[in-house]
Amino acid sequence: MIDRDASARAGESVGEGLGPTAARILGELVAAPRPQATEAIAERLGLHPNGVRQHLTRLQRRGLVERLRERRPRGRPRDLWRAAAAAPRALPGSAEEYRALALWLAQALESNPQTLEPVGRAIGRRLAEHDLRAQPAAVADEPAEGPGGDPGGDAGEGCPAGAEPPEFARLARLVSSLGFAPTVELQGRGLRMRLCRCPYAEVAAASPRVVCGLHRAITEGVVERLLPGGRVERFEARDPREAGCVVEASVD
Repeated sequence: MIDRDASARAGESVGEGLGPTAARILGELVAAPRPQATEAIAERLGLHPNGVRQHLTRLQRRGLVERLRERRPRGRPRDLWRAAAAAPRALPGSAEEYRALALWLAQALESNPQTLEPVGRAIGRRLAEHDLRAQPAAVADEPAEGPGGDPGGDAGEGCPAGAEPPEFARLARLVSSLGFAPTVELQGRGLRMRLCRCPYAEVAAASPRVVCGLHRAITEGVVERLLPGGRVERFEARDPREAGCVVEASVD
Protein backbone atom coordinates (compact mmCIF):
# COMPACT_ATOMS: atom_id res chain seq x y z
CA MET A 1 0.00 0.00 0.00
CA ILE A 2 1.28 3.48 -0.89
CA ASP A 3 1.82 5.92 1.99
CA ARG A 4 -0.05 9.01 0.75
CA ASP A 5 1.51 11.29 3.36
CA ALA A 6 4.97 10.22 2.23
CA SER A 7 3.94 10.74 -1.38
CA ALA A 8 2.78 14.29 -0.74
CA ARG A 9 5.86 15.21 1.29
CA ALA A 10 8.24 13.72 -1.25
CA GLY A 11 6.48 15.63 -4.01
CA GLU A 12 7.26 18.88 -2.19
CA SER A 13 10.90 18.00 -1.51
CA VAL A 14 12.10 17.66 -5.08
CA GLY A 15 14.96 19.71 -6.47
CA GLU A 16 14.77 22.95 -8.37
CA GLY A 17 13.35 23.00 -11.87
CA LEU A 18 10.88 20.16 -11.35
CA GLY A 19 7.29 21.04 -12.29
CA PRO A 20 4.28 20.19 -10.11
CA THR A 21 3.17 17.20 -12.20
CA ALA A 22 6.66 15.68 -12.28
CA ALA A 23 6.89 16.27 -8.52
CA ARG A 24 3.63 14.37 -7.93
CA ILE A 25 4.82 11.48 -10.10
CA LEU A 26 8.15 11.30 -8.32
CA GLY A 27 6.38 11.47 -4.97
CA GLU A 28 4.28 8.45 -5.94
CA LEU A 29 7.39 6.44 -6.78
CA VAL A 30 9.25 7.47 -3.64
CA ALA A 31 6.31 6.31 -1.51
CA ALA A 32 5.63 3.10 -3.47
CA PRO A 33 6.93 -0.15 -1.92
CA ARG A 34 7.57 -1.72 -5.35
CA PRO A 35 8.06 -0.59 -8.98
CA GLN A 36 4.98 0.91 -10.60
CA ALA A 37 3.57 0.67 -14.13
CA THR A 38 3.00 3.86 -16.11
CA GLU A 39 -0.73 3.22 -16.38
CA ALA A 40 -1.07 2.64 -12.62
CA ILE A 41 0.65 5.94 -11.83
CA ALA A 42 -1.55 7.76 -14.33
CA GLU A 43 -4.73 6.26 -12.89
CA ARG A 44 -3.87 7.19 -9.30
CA LEU A 45 -2.99 10.78 -10.20
CA GLY A 46 -5.83 11.30 -12.69
CA LEU A 47 -3.43 11.99 -15.57
CA HIS A 48 -3.06 10.73 -19.13
CA PRO A 49 -0.57 7.83 -19.49
CA ASN A 50 1.19 9.52 -22.43
CA GLY A 51 1.90 12.62 -20.37
CA VAL A 52 3.06 10.54 -17.40
CA ARG A 53 5.39 8.57 -19.68
CA GLN A 54 7.02 11.78 -20.94
CA HIS A 55 7.53 13.07 -17.40
CA LEU A 56 9.03 9.73 -16.35
CA THR A 57 11.46 9.79 -19.26
CA ARG A 58 12.67 13.25 -18.25
CA LEU A 59 12.97 12.17 -14.61
CA GLN A 60 15.03 9.20 -15.78
CA ARG A 61 17.39 11.52 -17.68
CA ARG A 62 17.89 13.48 -14.47
CA GLY A 63 18.75 10.30 -12.59
CA LEU A 64 15.71 10.51 -10.31
CA VAL A 65 13.89 7.36 -11.48
CA GLU A 66 14.89 3.99 -12.91
CA ARG A 67 13.09 2.01 -15.59
CA LEU A 68 12.72 -1.76 -15.39
CA ARG A 69 11.34 -4.14 -18.02
CA GLU A 70 8.76 -6.71 -16.94
CA ARG A 71 8.54 -9.70 -19.25
CA ARG A 72 5.06 -11.12 -19.68
CA PRO A 73 3.88 -14.47 -21.11
CA ARG A 74 2.29 -12.68 -24.05
CA GLY A 75 2.86 -9.31 -25.64
CA ARG A 76 5.66 -6.81 -25.31
CA PRO A 77 7.54 -6.26 -22.05
CA ARG A 78 6.00 -3.63 -19.78
CA ASP A 79 7.84 -0.64 -18.33
CA LEU A 80 7.99 -0.45 -14.54
CA TRP A 81 9.38 2.55 -12.68
CA ARG A 82 10.96 3.07 -9.28
CA ALA A 83 12.59 6.01 -7.53
CA ALA A 84 16.37 6.11 -7.89
CA ALA A 85 18.70 6.36 -4.92
CA ALA A 86 19.31 10.02 -5.83
CA ALA A 87 15.60 10.91 -5.60
CA PRO A 88 14.76 13.24 -2.69
CA ARG A 89 13.04 11.46 0.16
CA ALA A 90 10.27 12.69 2.44
CA LEU A 91 10.56 15.89 4.41
CA PRO A 92 10.15 15.82 8.20
CA GLY A 93 6.61 16.32 9.44
CA SER A 94 3.24 14.86 8.55
CA ALA A 95 0.42 15.93 6.28
CA GLU A 96 -1.57 16.89 9.39
CA GLU A 97 1.20 19.25 10.50
CA TYR A 98 1.35 20.94 7.10
CA ARG A 99 -2.44 21.21 7.11
CA ALA A 100 -2.28 22.96 10.48
CA LEU A 101 0.36 25.34 9.14
CA ALA A 102 -1.85 26.16 6.15
CA LEU A 103 -4.75 26.96 8.49
CA TRP A 104 -2.55 29.26 10.58
CA LEU A 105 -1.27 31.10 7.51
CA ALA A 106 -4.80 31.56 6.20
CA GLN A 107 -5.89 32.95 9.56
CA ALA A 108 -2.94 35.36 9.55
CA LEU A 109 -3.94 36.65 6.11
CA GLU A 110 -7.52 37.29 7.25
CA SER A 111 -6.30 40.51 8.89
CA ASN A 112 -4.52 41.73 5.73
CA PRO A 113 -6.67 40.69 2.74
CA GLN A 114 -5.52 43.58 0.52
CA THR A 115 -2.27 41.72 -0.13
CA LEU A 116 -4.03 38.73 -1.69
CA GLU A 117 -4.54 40.13 -5.19
CA PRO A 118 -1.01 41.42 -5.96
CA VAL A 119 0.68 38.48 -4.25
CA GLY A 120 -1.62 35.93 -5.88
CA ARG A 121 -1.16 37.41 -9.35
CA ALA A 122 2.61 37.32 -8.92
CA ILE A 123 2.45 33.67 -7.82
CA GLY A 124 0.29 32.84 -10.84
CA ARG A 125 2.71 34.49 -13.24
CA ARG A 126 5.62 32.58 -11.68
CA LEU A 127 3.72 29.29 -12.00
CA ALA A 128 3.05 30.03 -15.66
CA GLU A 129 6.67 31.04 -16.32
CA HIS A 130 7.90 27.84 -14.69
CA ASP A 131 5.51 25.78 -16.80
CA LEU A 132 6.63 27.50 -20.01
CA ARG A 133 10.27 26.78 -19.19
CA ALA A 134 9.80 23.24 -17.90
CA GLN A 135 7.17 21.78 -20.23
CA PRO A 136 7.85 21.35 -23.95
CA ALA A 137 5.11 22.15 -26.43
CA ALA A 138 4.45 18.44 -27.00
CA VAL A 139 3.31 18.03 -23.41
CA ALA A 140 1.23 21.20 -23.46
CA ASP A 141 -0.53 20.08 -26.64
CA GLU A 142 -1.85 16.86 -25.10
CA PRO A 143 -5.55 16.89 -24.13
CA ALA A 144 -6.27 17.87 -20.55
CA GLU A 145 -7.42 15.14 -18.19
CA GLY A 146 -10.85 15.15 -16.66
CA PRO A 147 -11.65 14.02 -13.13
CA GLY A 148 -11.29 10.36 -14.04
CA GLY A 149 -8.13 10.79 -16.10
CA ASP A 150 -9.94 10.63 -19.46
CA PRO A 151 -8.98 13.25 -22.03
CA GLY A 152 -11.64 15.93 -22.27
CA GLY A 153 -13.36 15.22 -18.94
CA ASP A 154 -16.77 13.67 -18.46
CA ALA A 155 -18.47 12.10 -21.44
CA GLY A 156 -20.55 14.71 -23.21
CA GLU A 157 -18.85 17.60 -21.39
CA GLY A 158 -15.76 19.58 -22.27
CA CYS A 159 -13.62 19.41 -25.38
CA PRO A 160 -12.98 16.36 -27.52
CA ALA A 161 -9.42 15.12 -27.15
CA GLY A 162 -7.01 17.51 -28.83
CA ALA A 163 -9.70 20.08 -29.67
CA GLU A 164 -8.32 22.92 -27.54
CA PRO A 165 -5.98 25.50 -29.04
CA PRO A 166 -2.46 24.86 -27.67
CA GLU A 167 -2.53 27.79 -25.24
CA PHE A 168 -5.87 26.63 -23.80
CA ALA A 169 -4.56 23.06 -23.53
CA ARG A 170 -1.51 24.31 -21.64
CA LEU A 171 -3.69 26.30 -19.24
CA ALA A 172 -5.96 23.31 -18.58
CA ARG A 173 -2.96 21.02 -18.07
CA LEU A 174 -1.38 23.38 -15.55
CA VAL A 175 -4.66 23.64 -13.63
CA SER A 176 -4.91 19.84 -13.70
CA SER A 177 -1.34 19.45 -12.42
CA LEU A 178 -2.27 21.59 -9.40
CA GLY A 179 -4.94 19.05 -8.45
CA PHE A 180 -8.18 20.78 -9.56
CA ALA A 181 -9.30 18.13 -12.12
CA PRO A 182 -10.82 20.60 -14.62
CA THR A 183 -13.24 19.91 -17.42
CA VAL A 184 -12.92 22.31 -20.33
CA GLU A 185 -15.50 23.81 -22.67
CA LEU A 186 -14.59 26.22 -25.47
CA GLN A 187 -16.67 29.41 -25.65
CA GLY A 188 -15.93 31.51 -28.73
CA ARG A 189 -12.58 33.21 -28.05
CA GLY A 190 -12.39 31.82 -24.54
CA LEU A 191 -12.98 28.79 -22.39
CA ARG A 192 -14.94 27.66 -19.37
CA MET A 193 -13.41 25.34 -16.79
CA ARG A 194 -15.31 23.53 -14.08
CA LEU A 195 -12.97 22.52 -11.28
CA CYS A 196 -14.12 19.09 -10.15
CA ARG A 197 -11.82 18.90 -7.14
CA CYS A 198 -10.59 21.33 -4.47
CA PRO A 199 -7.15 20.22 -3.22
CA TYR A 200 -7.38 22.73 -0.34
CA ALA A 201 -10.95 21.96 0.73
CA GLU A 202 -10.35 21.88 4.48
CA VAL A 203 -8.44 25.17 4.60
CA ALA A 204 -10.79 26.80 2.07
CA ALA A 205 -13.83 25.84 4.16
CA ALA A 206 -12.21 27.40 7.24
CA SER A 207 -11.01 30.60 5.50
CA PRO A 208 -12.91 30.94 2.20
CA ARG A 209 -12.21 34.65 1.76
CA VAL A 210 -8.46 34.09 1.94
CA VAL A 211 -8.09 30.78 0.10
CA CYS A 212 -10.66 31.42 -2.63
CA GLY A 213 -9.49 35.01 -3.03
CA LEU A 214 -5.89 33.88 -3.35
CA HIS A 215 -6.91 31.15 -5.80
CA ARG A 216 -8.72 33.68 -7.97
CA ALA A 217 -5.71 36.02 -8.02
CA ILE A 218 -3.35 33.14 -8.85
CA THR A 219 -5.67 32.08 -11.68
CA GLU A 220 -5.69 35.63 -13.04
CA GLY A 221 -1.89 35.70 -13.03
CA VAL A 222 -1.68 32.35 -14.80
CA VAL A 223 -4.22 33.36 -17.45
CA GLU A 224 -2.52 36.70 -18.10
CA ARG A 225 0.81 34.97 -18.72
CA LEU A 226 -0.31 31.88 -20.64
CA LEU A 227 -3.02 33.48 -22.80
CA PRO A 228 -1.76 36.53 -24.73
CA GLY A 229 -4.41 39.20 -24.20
CA GLY A 230 -6.22 36.86 -21.82
CA ARG A 231 -8.22 37.74 -18.73
CA VAL A 232 -10.49 36.02 -16.23
CA GLU A 233 -14.08 37.07 -16.93
CA ARG A 234 -15.72 34.99 -14.23
CA PHE A 235 -14.54 33.15 -11.14
CA GLU A 236 -17.38 31.53 -9.25
CA ALA A 237 -16.33 29.91 -6.00
CA ARG A 238 -18.44 27.01 -4.75
CA ASP A 239 -18.50 25.07 -1.50
CA PRO A 240 -14.95 23.62 -1.42
CA ARG A 241 -16.19 20.38 0.12
CA GLU A 242 -18.31 19.78 -2.98
CA ALA A 243 -16.00 21.51 -5.52
CA GLY A 244 -17.36 22.63 -8.89
CA CYS A 245 -15.89 26.16 -8.98
CA VAL A 246 -16.23 27.81 -12.39
CA VAL A 247 -13.55 29.80 -14.21
CA GLU A 248 -14.23 31.59 -17.49
CA ALA A 249 -11.41 33.25 -19.42
CA SER A 250 -11.36 35.09 -22.72
CA VAL A 251 -8.75 36.34 -25.18
CA ASP A 252 -8.90 39.70 -26.97
